[in-house]
This record gives sequence, C-alpha cells and structure tokens, in this order.
Amino acid sequence: MNLNFIIRHALEFSMLFPAASYAMLPVRIHLRFRRSIVYVASAVGILLMVVVGSLVCVRYDPFRYTNRILLPGMLLFFVAYCTAVRLNIWQKLFCFANAAMLTGFCTMYAFIVCAPYEVHNDNPASNLGTALTALLLGLPVLALFFRTLTVKIPFMLKDAPLEQSWRRLCWLPVGMTVLTYWVTPESAANVMVGRSRLIGLLIMPLIPTMAFLLYHIFWWTAKQHIENAQMQQENSLLRMEQKRYHSFRSYMDSTKSLRHDFRQHIPVLHQLAAAGETEKLRAYLEEISDKAGEGVERFCENTAIDAIAAHYHELALSSGIKVDWNIEIPENIPWKEADLCPLFGNLLENAVHAVQLLPPEARRITVISKMLSEAMLGISVENPYDGAIVKNKEGFPVSSQSDHGIGLTSVAATVHSYNGTLEINTDNHIFCVNIILYAPFQTLK
Repeated sequence: MNLNFIIRHALEFSMLFPAASYAMLPVRIHLRFRRSIVYVASAVGILLMVVVGSLVCVRYDPFRYTNRILLPGMLLFFVAYCTAVRLNIWQKLFCFANAAMLTGFCTMYAFIVCAPYEVHNDNPASNLGTALTALLLGLPVLALFFRTLTVKIPFMLKDAPLEQSWRRLCWLPVGMTVLTYWVTPESAANVMVGRSRLIGLLIMPLIPTMAFLLYHIFWWTAKQHIENAQMQQENSLLRMEQKRYHSFRSYMDSTKSLRHDFRQHIPVLHQLAAAGETEKLRAYLEEISDKAGEGVERFCENTAIDAIAAHYHELALSSGIKVDWNIEIPENIPWKEADLCPLFGNLLENAVHAVQLLPPEARRITVISKMLSEAMLGISVENPYDGAIVKNKEGFPVSSQSDHGIGLTSVAATVHSYNGTLEINTDNHIFCVNIILYAPFQTLK
C-alpha cells in the first residue's frame, strides 16, 4: 500500500476541517447541544472520515478519486448537521451548502494552480502540493468570509420575517457548489489543454466573489428591513405611550378642581355625620364620587409595558373580553424594551383574536408576568380558543383561523436571543404560552 497515496488522500479529506468551520461559525448560537460536545463530535467524525476514506481510496481502485467517497459522506454529515442545529431546513441547507461551496472552490482552485506539477510528475501520488495548497487556500477564504460567517449571516438567521426568503436564497450556494463540481476537470492534463488553466485561474475566483457580494446585498437589505420594522414598532409604542400620557393628564385635569375644593366638602360631611343623616351623607358622597370619575388603571411600573397593556386592555374591553392582569415589572429591567414590547404585543394580539371568536361569556384572558429573580422574567398568557390547532413548518401551533398565531415565530426568536425557554400548551381548548427570559450576561456584571 503506497504511503504517499495515503498521505495525499488524508490531506484531501482534511479539507473537511475548514469546511466544518465554515458551516459552524454562522450557527454557533443555534446549536441544540453544548458547543464543546458538538465540536468534539465533529472533530472525531472528520478524523474517522480522513482515516477510513484515505485507506479505502488507496485499497480499492474504483474509489481512487476522493469525491467518490466524499460526496456520499457529505450526506451523512448533513444529517448530523441538521440534528445538531436548531434552525429550519432552508437555513441549515444554506449554511451547509455555503461551506461546501467555499471548500469546493479551494479544492478546485488548488488543482488548477498545481496542474503543471501534477502533469509533469511521473508519480502524482508523491505530489502533495495540491492538497496542501487547498488547505492553505482555506485561510484567506476564511479571512474574506469571516465577518460574513460570524456577523452578517447570524444577523439574518435571527430575523424571523426573513425566514421565507431562505427558501430561495439557499439555492445560491447549492447551485454554485454543483457548478464547481461539474466544471472540475477529471485530470490535470485536461487543465493544461489550450487556455483552460488561464481561464480557470481568472474565472474561478468569481464564484466566491459573487457569493460574497450577494450575501452582503442580502444582509444590507435585511438590515434595512429590520431597522424599518423596529422604527415602526418604536413609533407604535410611542403612540401608545402618548395616548397613555394623555389619559393620565386628562384624569389629573378632571380631578384638579375636586382636589382644590375638597376642603369645602369637609364641613358638610362633618355636619351630616354629626346629625346622623346617613342617607344624605351617602348621597353626598356618591355625588362627590361621580364628579371624581374613575381613575386611570396602572398595570405595572414599567412605562413601556404599561402602555402595551393599556392598549390591549382597551381593545379587549371594546370586544367584551375580560382580562385578568397580574404584571409586576419594574421600571428598570435588564432586557431591551424594544424586544419585550413586541413580545407582549404579539402574545396579547393573538389572545384577543382567538377570544373574539368565542361566545361573550367565554371571552377571558389571563396575563401574568413577574420577576422570578433579578435575572429572570416569567411571562404567561392564557386564553380559551375554538377550532383546531395545527402546526406550521417551524413546529409552532397556529389556529385554523387566518392571521392568528403568526406572531409566535417572532416571539420564539426573541426568547431564543435571550437563551430563554418557550412552552406552548393547547390542552382542553386552552391556549397557554409560558416564557422565561434570562438577563444578558453583560447586564449582570
């Protein structure tokens, strides 16, 4: 058994290591298991592929070419990748295919660069330069795509409204990977025909360059989309807070004269009480109470969450819905209000929509939210529902009624961003969402 062949094939299979880094960097915060476990399992699996694959390639002549083993092996790696990563199938396909595309480019470009040495070498097995060149090319490619892999793609993966776009975007790296494999020459001699090598040296870098530019355009578009959505959320919250402020101001203005004149009522109340005229005293008090009017209900100390609760409380009352509020959220919290307000809003909007379909006597929503500790916030929203509950493609339950439950994907994204837990129960026609959010680590220092 030729040792040089073994070493060369082992180096070729070692391209799986940079491929694993390309695949893992974008999804490192979306793993189902601990990172250390996933990384160790990946390293062991790749080492096993390197050893077994290189021995098989040398032992059996039909498997002399690495790709004949590597391609079926990639299917097994993709299954393991899907098991380890907590994203939808299109996002996982994109990240995995992107890694395959970058690795395929390194391998093919190294083959084109080293083609003259392969052709003029009597024993190609002794020429390890091609495999080493491919491994070395992985470093500049990683440097070029490092920010894309660690910042831009993870940024896009966290944006729930973009999830439908991944179904189309994933075919870009898939198509480029297939194209790279299809144009790969069968031998170094084919590369040296005419101007094939020169054309390959000039054209092949366009594949990662085009991918880099398209990823940047998509990231920039996603960023603008997210910023516009956040601005709309902030404007909506601002309108709610402004409306809440006017309610408080109106109440204060309406009771200003009553507070000023209350000292004039004291002698009358004292005289009626001294004379024992209970009925007149009660009537006089009722008259004062009517003038005072009802106060403005405060749901919690946090201004932003209080405005959200007040908005949906008014919306619920207009639909004949009884809401039991039990919110104890302080003014200063370690979570971004721009994240919590859409979370509460989506939960309450879904609950109101579901309850509106029920008979008036069954329209009831229970909202509980408390600080479980300085670093933990618990949220529970419960409401009855009518109709069937089905699951969407992301596994979240949604109602058979249109436009109900679509905000759960956004809720799940927010919960996941804080490493929290989301539990949804639909037993006995009661829809219950239980959430625990953990404070960001940096806010606890």
